[in-house]
Amino acid sequence: MVRVGLLLYWPVLFVATHLPTPAVIVTVDVSDTWQHFVAYTVLSGLLGGLVAARSDRAWLAAWIILIGYAVIDEWSQGFVGRTPELKDWLADVAGATCGLLLGRLMGNWWKRDRS
Repeated sequence: MVRVGLLLYWPVLFVATHLPTPAVIVTVDVSDTWQHFVAYTVLSGLLGGLVAARSDRAWLAAWIILIGYAVIDEWSQGFVGRTPELKDWLADVAGATCGLLLGRLMGNWWKRDRS
């Protein structure tokens, strides 16, 4: 189930972050920084669900993949008329980190509760 969520969410996130700004996007009353943070928290939570029972190396790999993806995501927005910003990337990194940490805690809790 987590795999399906990740396979659906990640492409939708990519498309949403690459739409031209005012023409298509519905504005919400939440700062852009929080939107980045929440989007990457969800993304990393889903990815973390796939590596929940894996080694520390798998968690580190997931974090590196997310950080690298965030760089590419921000950089490539410049090609569609959006503005890549360092603060957006930092919010992506913070969200990815929090999502993975929460996923790790939930995975440890789940394993402890099941034994």
